[in-house]
Amino acid sequence: MDIKLIAGLGNPGKEYEGTRHNIGFVVADRIAASHHAREWRRTSNALVTDVVTQSGQKLLLVKPQSFMNRSGEPLAELMRFFKWSPGNLLVLHDEIDLPLGTLRVKSGGGDGGHNGVRSIAEGLGSVDFVRARLGVGRPAPQDNAAQPAASPSRVSGWVLGRFAKEELVVVEDVCTRGVALAEELLRGSIASAQQKFN
Repeated sequence: MDIKLIAGLGNPGKEYEGTRHNIGFVVADRIAASHHAREWRRTSNALVTDVVTQSGQKLLLVKPQSFMNRSGEPLAELMRFFKWSPGNLLVLHDEIDLPLGTLRVKSGGGDGGHNGVRSIAEGLGSVDFVRARLGVGRPAPQDNAAQPAASPSRVSGWVLGRFAKEELVVVEDVCTRGVALAEELLRGSIASAQQKFN
């Protein structure tokens, strides 16, 4: 793989810290810390920091600050500036269609209803970027609920909600594995990452 930019997705602001939608930010922070990155700096409506891997590879870490639904705007601007192709991008994002703690990696394909991924595909004019899908699960069905579990308002409330205390051990594990997955993609291939993590 020739990953040059890793983008963790989330929403900016204290009110969104610790929410399911922001798990991509958490993994990006962990990757930065593992490489002793300098402080995040603001540019192109994003927080960015540079790291150098143990193999000497230069890498840009990015946390878009444009809110989830417009994540593609700052990423497309940065990709154009550096003249990078979609295949140079790894996106870390929450995935409600995977159980909490599940990790999957893929390249290309549809957005699966994820507005951040859709925005990136639109901004780049391509779906050919790598995605690390961090499972956060779906809201559980409720008896006699006015809104079914799959309704947009239930899903929105779910991803903008915080993890329950009893879920935090699983969240910690998937974030740790998310960092390891990124490292595997930097030194290996999609196939090797899928074999180890999917």
